[in-house]
Amino acid sequence: MDVTGSIPQSPHSPLSTPLCTGGELYERYKTALEESIVSVVLPSLNDKHDACLLADLQQMWTNYKVMTKCLSGFFLYLDHHFVVRRNLPSLNDLATISFHNLVWSKLYGNFLDAAISLINQDRNGKQVQQDLLKDVLTFSTFFAEIGEQKIEYYETFEQIMLKEAASYYAQLASELLCCRSYTDYIQTVAWLLIQERERSGRYLQQGSVEKLLEIVKRKLMDETALLLVEKQKAECHDTATYQDLLSKCAGMSLGEESSVSPLTQWPFPQ
Repeated sequence: MDVTGSIPQSPHSPLSTPLCTGGELYERYKTALEESIVSVVLPSLNDKHDACLLADLQQMWTNYKVMTKCLSGFFLYLDHHFVVRRNLPSLNDLATISFHNLVWSKLYGNFLDAAISLINQDRNGKQVQQDLLKDVLTFSTFFAEIGEQKIEYYETFEQIMLKEAASYYAQLASELLCCRSYTDYIQTVAWLLIQERERSGRYLQQGSVEKLLEIVKRKLMDETALLLVEKQKAECHDTATYQDLLSKCAGMSLGEESSVSPLTQWPFPQ
């Protein structure tokens, strides 16, 4: 069975030669895995982008696990005896290592770009497959199964995601300061924070959500504080209104137990 669900019948299959020793059979099992990846998985993922790439990655990984489970059932001897004696990776671990080395390591940059692209599209109001992002980005599925570097891979994604968000909100702050009144700007910031928390909470880990919201607040409020004071004075807002709006925004809880006012109390200025 290959990753598309069919069973190879060729007499030249690496596993078809009889009377192999344990070492030879183990190597042929590894070769069969690698050949299925090179001939089926990689061609399917090449030239794919965004949601198509992530959806195919998820599907290929699912099919690959089914294939290796069926295939390894014929070689229980290797797992029960040969692998233990030689201190080698189990057949299941070998399958994961092969997929990691030939697919994940090679195309990780493409997967990362696809995930960041979907997040940016989601932030800009486009319809995206949030469940797909969640499956690929969180530890619930793929990251939990790709080996010892799963923490490193997620942290790399998180760093790039936060850098992209910082750039996006720095540019947005500049644009809003030019065209919004002081009051509208503060209300817009509160609205954006609520939207970002609700959106990112659907597919990012909670720790990543909190880091993301801290960046949003820093770019929209902390780094624009002097300009906001000047705008407030120029527009002659009374101090009480100024302090009330600023306190509401600055006091927003960024965790799951947020005490932030409902969205209807923070209308997005048209």
